[in-house]
Amino acid sequence: MRINIDCECVLLAEALRLFCKDFSCARAECDFIISDRRIKASKPVFIISKDSPHISLPFTKDALFESLQDFYSAIQVPMATIKPKETKDDLESAINELCDKFKADLIAILRQVR
Repeated sequence: MRINIDCECVLLAEALRLFCKDFSCARAECDFIISDRRIKASKPVFIISKDSPHISLPFTKDALFESLQDFYSAIQVPMATIKPKETKDDLESAINELCDKFKADLIAILRQVR
């Protein structure tokens, strides 16, 4: 588990750095980001705030690590089940195939109505 800390609250950021010093790394290398606000990021964001779905303030070190482990496990499941990316051509051909089928079905229905 590699994390990056991006908090506006300096006190919270320093506490997290102390608690998570073994897991802290640069944003480009992290598995997810810990923040005290919603941020736009290409990585999953673990939010710590009063009304957070992940963990709310105040929290203990044990509660933090339990929540972080749960969050990390949850983001690992989708990564493990992702199939190799379909190429753009495969996706376009699948969409075209569905559109052609829909068009044919629609024409058949319209002909029955007449």
